[in-house]
Amino acid sequence: MSAISSLTGRKNNDSTMTKKMIIVESPAKARTLKSILGNDYIVESSVGHIRDLPKSRFGISIDQNFEPEYVTISGKLKIVNRLIKAGKTVDEIYLAADPDREGEAICHHLNYYLQKETKALVKRILYFEVTPKAIQDSLQNPGSIDENKVNAQQTRRVLDRIVGYKLSPLLWKKVRRGLSAGRVQSVALRLIVDREREIQAFTPEEYWTITLNLEGNKPPVFEAFWYGENGKKQRISDQEMADTIIKNVSDNSITVSNIERKKVSRKPSPPFITSTLQQEAARRYRFPAQKTMRIAQSLYEGKNIGKSGVHGLITYMRTDSPRISKDAQANARSFIESHHGIKYVPEKPPVYKARKGSQEAHEAIRPTDVNLTPEKAMSFLGNDESKLYRLIWERFVVSQMTPAIVNVTTVKISAGEKGKYEFRSMGSEIVFDGFYSVSGLPRDVKPSLKKDKESDDNNELEDRMKSQPLPVLEKGQHLSCHAIKPAQNFTKPPARYSEATLVKDLESKGIGRPSTYAAIMATIRSHDYAVIRERRFHPTELGIVVSDILVKGFPDLLSVKFTAEMENQLDEIERGRADWKHILSDFYVPFKERLTTVEKSFKALNMTSEPAKGVNCPECNGEMLIRWGKKGRFLSCKRYPDCKGILPFENTKDARSRKAPSVKLSVPCPECGESLALKKGRYGLFVSCSTYPVCKGKGAKADGLACAIKDCAGKLVLRKRKGRRAFYGCSEYPECTFVFDGTPVLIPCKECGNSYHKAVEKNHVFVLICPRCKNSISLDSKNNTKETSSNDDTRTDSVSKIS
Repeated sequence: MSAISSLTGRKNNDSTMTKKMIIVESPAKARTLKSILGNDYIVESSVGHIRDLPKSRFGISIDQNFEPEYVTISGKLKIVNRLIKAGKTVDEIYLAADPDREGEAICHHLNYYLQKETKALVKRILYFEVTPKAIQDSLQNPGSIDENKVNAQQTRRVLDRIVGYKLSPLLWKKVRRGLSAGRVQSVALRLIVDREREIQAFTPEEYWTITLNLEGNKPPVFEAFWYGENGKKQRISDQEMADTIIKNVSDNSITVSNIERKKVSRKPSPPFITSTLQQEAARRYRFPAQKTMRIAQSLYEGKNIGKSGVHGLITYMRTDSPRISKDAQANARSFIESHHGIKYVPEKPPVYKARKGSQEAHEAIRPTDVNLTPEKAMSFLGNDESKLYRLIWERFVVSQMTPAIVNVTTVKISAGEKGKYEFRSMGSEIVFDGFYSVSGLPRDVKPSLKKDKESDDNNELEDRMKSQPLPVLEKGQHLSCHAIKPAQNFTKPPARYSEATLVKDLESKGIGRPSTYAAIMATIRSHDYAVIRERRFHPTELGIVVSDILVKGFPDLLSVKFTAEMENQLDEIERGRADWKHILSDFYVPFKERLTTVEKSFKALNMTSEPAKGVNCPECNGEMLIRWGKKGRFLSCKRYPDCKGILPFENTKDARSRKAPSVKLSVPCPECGESLALKKGRYGLFVSCSTYPVCKGKGAKADGLACAIKDCAGKLVLRKRKGRRAFYGCSEYPECTFVFDGTPVLIPCKECGNSYHKAVEKNHVFVLICPRCKNSISLDSKNNTKETSSNDDTRTDSVSKIS
């Protein structure tokens, strides 16, 4: 007996039962429903959309009020005929595609064929989880196709077709054939390009921090961090200012000026919606957005859970609403009470606020059965499925638990003459773990620090403040200082977008919807407009050129405000508050006028090869040409294919005078005796003669250098790992495990005497770091050096104990 039959008490052998069919869009979901329904229903799948605009032509009659011309998708005629044939054998057909715009459109087009070719009564059912109860409820309460939702999807499809078909040929004429433009993807690309320009234009600014190692009457020793002067937050701009503060602090007493203690409630995060699930899966497991959605789809459509049979493990995964049903909340509260105790259950179920315009009919992404814990589900799921299910399950349970209570102590410390300098220290103690009992304790609990509006220091205090065990302290108490540690820092440019941060930004700006985020990023990458390096989007030269052309030609269309407003208008169509054809007309008239103007005014880019004057081939010293490739411009030897020397093309004001970054070193060239130079090339840093191409001398290799570990007699030797890049390790391995992976520079360390440094680039500055003592030397383009002692990109000197 099927799950539905067991719920209703109905037997499968009832000969008088009306014949019924259910059509879903996914074969996997069809198998799950077949398992749930048994032989009571015929279950078929459309395998996605069956009808769409034609691929080979525009397919929209602008003159006939934007009437779309739909055709059967290539390869889907066989499926349509199978569905029609099955439909002729039943009395009722239930269309059961996903409960979103795309699902509604699939049902609309299925209905087009079924109404024409069969006599069956066609109904629409909605459910947000593939479980026996949800399916039963939907079958008992069928409805009709939501034409407003269909019109919203149709409007988006027509808009995208107009933009794609009209702008892509423009790119073919102006740049090269094969390029494409999209209404939303082009705005996302603009964000990536704009961020890259911010990074390139960024100038690092020096600032210093000072940390005090302090001790009260009783241990432990704790750290206090620089805050400011005379009660105001202040940045330490240079070493001179830092040295002045250090001397003043060293010569005067250090006292506790104030202690603030407060009890803080830490509330749990809301259950996942599509965007936050993609962000957290990327952060925790480095899953791309497409992979996250693919795994979530499989969990939603159903898995075989042993004796429980086949059913969906999570609710519908394309949602922007954090709403939780009353039944799900009640089940969660019961689970929490039985497994953790009544004190972990809040008095009232929490309610999480949805963003404006979200689909409140949908629920958040949650497990369909809270009692199916990740440990129980693990044996039925693949590794990645198990990871994502755990993420969803834990977030849902945590969202229904009581907040954690934390005691936060902030100590203000006065130092220097008349106590004018202020340092701060923070400690925290968890009084009640609340939802932390499931999510785990945080690494650090920080107070909510208010940013100083007059300060542009990127809130360095909040970045450096850390929770730590504090001794018992009293106001006015004198403290002993064990060390004063100044640290040189440089402000950092804004980070490039990752998939997670791009989704977050798109959502915050109202661009795209839950069903489109993954597709937007996949399209940008598939067209080679951006590449992923170190999990960050880097726009290609081609992507920058395409974005610049579109932004210059269509500033309104490519604006964030316009795109977000269009999304709002699509929402209004779905709610039945706007006419879809009026929306299209309002868009098309000014778009067509602008397109005509742009086609006349824009000149095609010169895509032919041109000389790159002032740049020589790194292989043969011959002339280089600027060529166009799949991902944009690059420099290639004029003698290609006889010589295959290439260099990256940098988007500078004058590409023809391009010179690689270079800093002279106080090391003679082994070939000519002139100075060697540290340079940055396509594959990273390298050392070669500063007179290149006159002399082609190179710096020393790491092979054969002495091991940096003190008193080790080993030498560095090249080692290789299967599937990973080579590195240099000590010849005395396994007794010595020292490894060196980088560019060696034969400048002895003044601190420890080691014979070489490792060259790195930090914040656009070349830095030499001693692999033994971590002493570092900063180099600049004027060949100045600044020696510091550091384990990172900061200077950290230590001042002896002061009482």
